[in-house]
Amino acid sequence: MLSPTQNLTSENEVAGVAESLALEKLMLLTDIEEIHAQLRLLNDEETRIDSDLDAILRNNVDVERNLELLDIIRPQLSRLKLESGGMSRTLNTTSHLAEKISDKVRQLDLEQSRVKATVNLVEDVRDLQRCAVRVNQAMEGEDWEEAGAQIKRFLAFDQTLLDSLFSGDGNGSYFVGGGNVDSLTATSSPVGVLRAARRRLTEIAVDRFDRATENGNDEEVARSFKLFPLVGEHDIGLDKLAGFVCGLIARQSRDAMRDATDRAQTMYADLLTRLFETVANAIARQQPMIEAHYGAGKIVRFIARLQREADIQSSIIIDEFLEKRQLQRKLSEVTTDSGRFTASTQRTSSSNHLDPRELDVVLTEMSIMSHRAALYERFFRIRLELESAKVPDTPLDNPYLESRLRRRVMDVMADYVQLEEWFFRKSIEKAVKIDEYEPGSRTSSCVDDVFYILRKSTTRALSTSNADSLCALVGLIGRSLEVDYMHGFQKRLTNSFAVATESAKETKLSFMVLLNNMDVSCDYTQKLAQELEAGALQMHAEASELTIEKIKASIQGLKEYGTSFRSSVKRWIENLFNQLIKPRVRPLLQEASKDVRYALSEDEYNAEATDGGLSTMARRFVNGFTKIMDPFQKGYTDYNYNQTMIYALHYCAEDWERYVFSNYKFTQLGALRFDKDVRDVTSQLTAEASWPTARDKFARMNQIATLLNFDSVAEVNEFVSSKTGSMTWRLKASDVRKVLALRLDFRQEDINSLQA
Repeated sequence: MLSPTQNLTSENEVAGVAESLALEKLMLLTDIEEIHAQLRLLNDEETRIDSDLDAILRNNVDVERNLELLDIIRPQLSRLKLESGGMSRTLNTTSHLAEKISDKVRQLDLEQSRVKATVNLVEDVRDLQRCAVRVNQAMEGEDWEEAGAQIKRFLAFDQTLLDSLFSGDGNGSYFVGGGNVDSLTATSSPVGVLRAARRRLTEIAVDRFDRATENGNDEEVARSFKLFPLVGEHDIGLDKLAGFVCGLIARQSRDAMRDATDRAQTMYADLLTRLFETVANAIARQQPMIEAHYGAGKIVRFIARLQREADIQSSIIIDEFLEKRQLQRKLSEVTTDSGRFTASTQRTSSSNHLDPRELDVVLTEMSIMSHRAALYERFFRIRLELESAKVPDTPLDNPYLESRLRRRVMDVMADYVQLEEWFFRKSIEKAVKIDEYEPGSRTSSCVDDVFYILRKSTTRALSTSNADSLCALVGLIGRSLEVDYMHGFQKRLTNSFAVATESAKETKLSFMVLLNNMDVSCDYTQKLAQELEAGALQMHAEASELTIEKIKASIQGLKEYGTSFRSSVKRWIENLFNQLIKPRVRPLLQEASKDVRYALSEDEYNAEATDGGLSTMARRFVNGFTKIMDPFQKGYTDYNYNQTMIYALHYCAEDWERYVFSNYKFTQLGALRFDKDVRDVTSQLTAEASWPTARDKFARMNQIATLLNFDSVAEVNEFVSSKTGSMTWRLKASDVRKVLALRLDFRQEDINSLQA
């Protein structure tokens, strides 16, 4: 068991004896080392305390000097304390006084502002009195402009405030005798006087305006019109002027209709044009006066009133147009005949008295009416845009957009689309019916006739300036080309196909003319679409992006019709090739290759030398092929002939390749002869085709000849591995081995070991 001393020592050892122990604990120490350690600590602490005391004593001198200074300034501090207390009391008193003065000043400012407001009000009242007196004098002297100027000053005052000041009941009024305000006396309430004067001057302005319009006095009309904004009756003035101008417009429109001659083909379009010009000129002529006296943006009310009159007069013109041109009868006949269009391609017109030439004139007039209406609408839009820029904070509506005129024109254009469709479909039917072929021509007359009609219809549709009508007609034209025109060609091709296969010369020519018609029609369709797109984008350059996209989509549909027509042409050319040309090419190849051998000895090779001319096989084949293709070269269009040559050359190459593999073996000299035959045939047929890429059809045959002319299989292996040469390699590994197997001097083991 450890003693207390030992336990304490252990704790000190753990703690590292960091500080001296308390006196009670020192008395308990028995270990000499611990006692010495504690003694050292006490000595160190004593040394530190002595150092601190010395430092304090050294600083004591400064402390005493500072205390002496404080004793010296103590009386001064007492005096300052007393003085600062007095100053604080003075500042508090001054602050309270300043607050009272500030309150008084604010009250004084308020009273001053009230006095100023009262003075201003008194001045306004005196001004109103002067206005009332001057109005009275001006009215008595019939100086309407001066009276209007005084009333305009009166209207500039706050009417609500005036109502509170001049109640008219005598209580609190600034004036006496405010009874009968119509007496216009100076003792009356000035507000009553001025308001009565305003009513009276308005009546006078209306009366003078009406009498001036009846007498046709334009100067007096303008003078009376300028009075209305002075008395604050802008709407009445604008309505009176608009009514006067509308009367002039109606009279001019009636006179124009009475003087017009029905013999004019565009009489009603001209009447509408004159009406639009009259309205536009009236707006342009009156705008400066309206803006000067009524302000910016006020002319919109005047324009809206004129548009209502334009609706009335244009409806009269359009109704007269519908009646005189018998449009309903024409539409009824068109609807009936359109049913026969749908029911059958064989139609009779015995019951239809509608003449396309008569309808052509009506359609032209309708297109002019639409175009003039579009220009009129553009005039309104630009005018409203200019007015909106002058008053950007005030929304202005375009009166044309909701007008009856716009709806009537839209109805007319709906009828136009229906009539135009019948016109070009009937014209196409007639052109196909009277189709004629002139010897020496590659197409018949209906192609140019049909596309002349379509170009006329599309040009007329463009001239309407109506994007919806244009898009509708473009779609109908594409559909009509497919159903009424190209389908008719294909039906005639189908009916004559069996006869054409019998090689009747006239029938074959008719067959080729039909295909030429289809080919040229494809070109004309694409050209028509391109011209239409350019014209439409120019005509509708200011249209919205949505309208532009709609136009482009409709024209793209027409282009797609042209592309589908081209595909039909290709199919019919292929059918004709398979029936008329292909059966004659194989016997021709067999005939040209009779007595031809390629397993030649040197003597046989030398005996068949051609001295640089065509080989026997090539001469026979080219002469026979040219004889077969010559009628097609003379009768076909360039596209149709080239397309036929594509099919012919492709078949010749394939059939020749099959014939070689099934009928020939080769020696090295025979391979040379075969190479010459291939080169001769290729060069001659390529020249005949006038088609630069025709040589590509014989690429495999040329590569076969190349392989057959190698001296050994090892050379072939090297050639195929390196893929040397300018040609694209068309033969697969199996084809290469099959070709090399035709050489009599090549071993099969070497061929089988060929690396591909």
